[in-house]
Amino acid sequence: MEKTSDYRLTPQSDFSFLLEPQNPNGMPSLDWVQSVFLRCHARLPDWIEHCIPAFQSILICLHPQHTLSSFSGIPNASDIVTKLDYWVKDCLAQSTPSSTVSTAVTRTIPVCYDPILSPSVNTVCHHLHLSLEELIQWHTASTYTVFFMGFLPGFAYMGTIPPPLRLPRKPIPDSYVPKGSVGIADAYTGIYPCESPGGWNIIGRTPIDCLLPDPLKPTLLQPGDQVQFYSITLEEWQHWSS
Repeated sequence: MEKTSDYRLTPQSDFSFLLEPQNPNGMPSLDWVQSVFLRCHARLPDWIEHCIPAFQSILICLHPQHTLSSFSGIPNASDIVTKLDYWVKDCLAQSTPSSTVSTAVTRTIPVCYDPILSPSVNTVCHHLHLSLEELIQWHTASTYTVFFMGFLPGFAYMGTIPPPLRLPRKPIPDSYVPKGSVGIADAYTGIYPCESPGGWNIIGRTPIDCLLPDPLKPTLLQPGDQVQFYSITLEEWQHWSS
């Protein structure tokens, strides 16, 4: 395992390695992961298949054939870590967070907050001591960053939500959450891409499909994307969904 002042690289398998913050100058791990992921993702060589960001780490998955052909002999884990370390340092030296974030996709997503579609929104408002109008204003006022994907295919963890909207996950998850449900939990907001059990606090529903029939890009949202929600009426949601 290679250690530097900023990160560490740890083998997870023969061709996957975990990149984690070691001492990110006091930067919260989530911010560090987002910054480093965007820089590295913009400079993927052919011997790296993809990088997958998580809450406190980035999984780097190598392309076995291209990785082996880039060495004169059969490499061991230390050899690959050294090569990865050189690549990560080069990414951090060549790019800045601001220039990388500017290339991210920005998406506007409609949400209907009507209690007919999301009956639990009234309970959420009660716990937050907000009116429905205030909840909508807070939720639509921010532009959210997709930090990472997880839980379900196409489920994006977006943040961070304003402090007045922060609630913990439900102690007992719901057995059924409809497709398109928009929820909040802790510092995140997210969209359920399909019917599923779930423990997030549901505040609305979107008619937008988060899963796409494209094998090369099967999900609408990707890490690094920027998301802006806007409110629509029940009639608009019904028209959009028809």
